[in-house]
Amino acid sequence: MELGAITDTLGVAAGASAPKSPSFPIQFVEATEFKKDETNCTLEDFVLNLQENMATLVFNEPVDLSSLDLSGITFSGDSLVSVSVYPIDAPFNVTGDRTKTITIMLSDVNAAAIKADRGIGSTLQNSFITISGNTVRDMSSNPNTPATVRASLLLADGKAPVLLSYTLDMNLAIMNLSFDDIMSAGSLRPGFITLLNANSSQSRALVNTTGSTVDGYNIVLAFGSEDLNALKSIRDLATGEQDTFLVMQSSAIEDPAGQRVEPVLQPLQAHQVVPDLTAPFLEFTQLDIGEGSLMVRFSEAVDIQTLLPSKITLQSQANLSLPGSESLVLDQHTPVIPFGGGDTTFLLRLTTDDLFVIRNSSVLAIGSNSSFISLLPDSAFGFEPLPVNLISDSTAIPIAVYLPDRTGPSVVSFILNMNSHTISFEFDEPIVSSSMNPFYVWSQDLSRTRLVIQVLQSTTLKR
Repeated sequence: MELGAITDTLGVAAGASAPKSPSFPIQFVEATEFKKDETNCTLEDFVLNLQENMATLVFNEPVDLSSLDLSGITFSGDSLVSVSVYPIDAPFNVTGDRTKTITIMLSDVNAAAIKADRGIGSTLQNSFITISGNTVRDMSSNPNTPATVRASLLLADGKAPVLLSYTLDMNLAIMNLSFDDIMSAGSLRPGFITLLNANSSQSRALVNTTGSTVDGYNIVLAFGSEDLNALKSIRDLATGEQDTFLVMQSSAIEDPAGQRVEPVLQPLQAHQVVPDLTAPFLEFTQLDIGEGSLMVRFSEAVDIQTLLPSKITLQSQANLSLPGSESLVLDQHTPVIPFGGGDTTFLLRLTTDDLFVIRNSSVLAIGSNSSFISLLPDSAFGFEPLPVNLISDSTAIPIAVYLPDRTGPSVVSFILNMNSHTISFEFDEPIVSSSMNPFYVWSQDLSRTRLVIQVLQSTTLKR
């Protein structure tokens, strides 16, 4: 083909150089008439995404996001807005300024309510949005036209929620569970959650722990005293991230739509653990003179092996330095017995010598107003180990419950000495010798019973 056989639209032959562009003068011409945009903007489409808790609104033209009034937007389960109606409540975020598309992130309250209601958002046939007039304006400040639109696309919440992470605070006695979806607080069943040390056999299935009352991505569990003390009494569990793991069954919790959580079968390590840094303190005491016992209850689990009775003092006054005060340091051999099936309450069986001092005193522990207790440093330790808070003998605390001796004394043994014409009695507690009435003492000889009078009238009564 020869050059010049083909030309372009400017008449330039193929292979030839193009001429320079023509130069035109720039002219500004004023419009003879201007008509402002007075057409209302219209909602054309709506997408409901319950997997990500968001709604997308599509208009026929760009809108001014600053003019948006969310109180004019309502979700419903029918076109008549008569069933399952949910106004928008405090959204997290709204995006889409100066565009046709607005994306609204639903609040936890909105999302949870809609997911829990099977009358909305479960199919396209029950997914509607209503927008009132003047809810938003276009870029020419024209308000929107009222409309009710059915969703063209629904991403229903059909996947199992997943536990992402959790933290543990042994000081505050709480555990915070973080999920990838909103969870129903009321569906929590703590008994299906177990804390364990993945590197040992130590574990604790929760028993009396309670959870949040508000639905959300984060569910806070408050340990009951039984669970908390059990966790604290296990030395290598829940002391740090290295020994804190969790397994969870699918029945542990559900989302508002009733979808059970994805089970955690492989132990999940805690993201953060705040160890217990709070020292135990004496929470309750009961002194039973009749039974000869002292009950002590601490604010949290205490290692019984560390409880030293010899560092416990009974006082007649709160300040031992006051005149007339008496005190008794418990015998170091006082038996200590766990009480109530836990590691917080213990029963100290007072020794015979200690009981004799108390029962023979006219000042110490004769009533609730003369019964106080103080603790020396290191009287006991928690399992962390942290020492129990001391109680100074100058600021001793009252015994909470005082039970007087209501049991009469019993004869333990007696010695009859015919040479000295005496009978010596030994009782299980001190007695008032002047109260001894010899006419009520009987001596039994084989099958005969006779009253001993002559001998007893000259008897010296002994303990």
